[in-house]
Amino acid sequence: PDAAMSPQQRPPWFGSFVGWIQAAVLLLGVGLVAMLAVHRLRAPPPAPAWAVALVSQAGDSHGEARGKRGTPYRETVEALFDGSHVAGFAAGRPRGDMFIARHSGEHGTEEYGPVVLSENAKLLRRALQQQGFVHGTYWHGTENAFVPSILSGGFLVSDGMLGVGIYTTATFAHAQCYSPGEGQPILELEIYWDPANKHRYIKHVAHQSLANDVMLVSDPLLIFPVAVHACCPQKLTCVR
Repeated sequence: PDAAMSPQQRPPWFGSFVGWIQAAVLLLGVGLVAMLAVHRLRAPPPAPAWAVALVSQAGDSHGEARGKRGTPYRETVEALFDGSHVAGFAAGRPRGDMFIARHSGEHGTEEYGPVVLSENAKLLRRALQQQGFVHGTYWHGTENAFVPSILSGGFLVSDGMLGVGIYTTATFAHAQCYSPGEGQPILELEIYWDPANKHRYIKHVAHQSLANDVMLVSDPLLIFPVAVHACCPQKLTCVR
C-alpha cells in the first residue's frame, strides 16, 4: 500500500490549504454557537405556572361553566381577557344574557381592526404554544354591540341545535351568515387544540349549509380574537 506523504513530499501549498480548512471549520462552529445564542435570546421566557395549569384544564368538564356567567370558572376567563380591545378603541366589560337580549338588533358602534390582547391572555396563549398545542384560523359572526364584551370577557357558550359550545366557522364567507349584515362585525380567531386529542377541544358538526364548516369549541380558554372585520364583502354560503 502507498505510504502517507511525508512533510518533505507535500506540495508547498498544502499547509495553507489545511490552514484554510481549519479556519473555515472554526468559523462555522463560532457561527453556529452565535446563532444558538441569538435564538435563546429571542425565544420567549417560559409561561408562568398558573397559565400552564390552565392549559391542563382547557377542554375539561368545566369548559361549559367557563362559558356561562355567574360561575367561579367564568370569573377566571373574564379575569384573563380583561382589557383586551380593538386597537384604537377603549376596552369594554363583560356582559351577560340580559345585555344580549336588550341590545340585539341595535347597530352599535363599529370597531374594526387588530385586537390587542390583555397581558394575561398573551401569557395563556404562550403557555398553550409551549405545551405543544397548535392553532387554526376560524371566524365568528356577531353584532357590533357585543364585540367589546367578547374581547374583554371571553366567549360565552351557546346551547344551540348542534350542541353546547362556542360556534365558529372555518370560512369567512359562512361567518357572514351569522352577522346582521353590512356594517356588522366578523371576528377572526386563533383557536388552539392538542393534536393528540383535537376532538376534545374543537370538532366539526354537520350543518345544513353550503359550506358545512361549523366548528364547535368546547372552552373559551382556547379562543383568542385576532382582528375584527366588517361584513359582508364575500358571497354568502348560508343554509342550503
